[in-house]
Amino acid sequence: MAGWTVSFIMAPIELLKAKLQMQLVGPKLYSGPIDCAKQIVRHRGVVGLWHGLGATLLFRGWIGILFGSYEVIIRGFKSVPEESKWRVSDGMAVFLAGGLGSTAFWCFSFPFDAVKK
Repeated sequence: MAGWTVSFIMAPIELLKAKLQMQLVGPKLYSGPIDCAKQIVRHRGVVGLWHGLGATLLFRGWIGILFGSYEVIIRGFKSVPEESKWRVSDGMAVFLAGGLGSTAFWCFSFPFDAVKK
């Protein structure tokens, strides 16, 4: 839910960022973020600043995968018996669970991140 809420703020910012980044090759269409926003509003209206909002909502909606997979993985590490050779320290468990949770998030959300650009 929080990811969707922030999407309404981030969608215009990400749109401006993407448009400015895409002009690295070829002619410069915008002199900066303000000029870019002015041109979008001139051609599409104020609503044009939220072009790509759907993809942003889908991208941010996957954040639950990150936290959910983190919890499942960290509980798995904590369930390993103390005497097992596979037991890792608490710090290593947090590190690995965070990395694997982030990997799960990006596996699902990357297509939506690519589409919104």
